[in-house]
This record gives sequence, C-alpha cells and structure tokens, in this order.
Amino acid sequence: MNPFNRNAALWIVIVLLLALLYSVFQGGTTRTAGNTISYSDFVRAVDQRQVQDVRISGNTITGTFREPRNGVQKFATYAPSTPPDEQLMPMLIKNVDRVDAGPAEEGVNIGSIFVSWLPVLVLVGVYIFFLRQMQSGTGRAMGFGKSRARLLTEKHGRVTFEDVAGIDEAKA
Repeated sequence: MNPFNRNAALWIVIVLLLALLYSVFQGGTTRTAGNTISYSDFVRAVDQRQVQDVRISGNTITGTFREPRNGVQKFATYAPSTPPDEQLMPMLIKNVDRVDAGPAEEGVNIGSIFVSWLPVLVLVGVYIFFLRQMQSGTGRAMGFGKSRARLLTEKHGRVTFEDVAGIDEAKA
C-alpha cells in the first residue's frame, strides 16, 4: 500500500469517527416543533381557548394552536421551574382539549460516552501503532531483529586471507 492510499484511508476513518460522534451528540437534543413563543403568550392563548393540545415534558411545553397565530400552528415554550406555576395545570385542564405529560428528556452525558468509547479508541490507537511499525523499514527503534544482509557480487566477493593479511584485528 503506497503512502497516499494509507494516508487517505486514515483520513477517511477519522472523518467517519467524527461524523459518528456528531450524530451521537446531536441525537440527544430535542427539537421543538414550530416556533418558540413566550410563556406569557402561551398562558394568554390557553386562557382565550386558542390552544388545541399540549405536551409537557419536564419544563418544555409543546403544542398546537386551534387556528394558526401569526402563521404558526405548532409552538414550543418553557415553563418556569422556580417558582412553579401552580395555576397552569388547572387552567390547561379547563381550556385545552388534550393535555399530555411525559418525563423530562435527558441530555447527553459526555462522561458516559467517553467511558464507553475509550476502549475502542485505545484499540484503534494500538492497531495504528502496530500497523505503522510493521510498515516501517529498518533503522527504527526495536528494529534489531531485521536482516541487514548484503548482496555479494563477483566484484565485491568474499574476503580472502590475502585481503586481511597483516591486519592486527584479523588475528584471533
């Protein structure tokens, strides 16, 4: 595999991992249907019986108007949590056809995602490290077991006694 293909494959893997992480983080966010309106406008619309249905999830309220207001049919707003509006539920039950409630949607916990992805990232890192070590040539660290054999030709053939005669290091 030539260096260009190896680098291209590495970049493709990196882009795919980033896309996967982006989709994981974006999957936990809630999208509000329609436009966000103020809480006071929501209370006025409920009091005037202009709201058809409401869904409450934590402090997020989404719903549908009976007839579009300012070109908006679906809306979203946020209920105050401190102090809680104790008059909201009786007013909703009295003036809205359907009131639905659900649990608060939890956000993405970055710590748990990191802990769950850490072993995979470590294994990928070790794999890339060993892959690069196998593809490298001699002369690198831990490369002492590699063969450094030289090709012998007739011009540069074997060393004979005449070649080393008189050299002190040749005497053993």
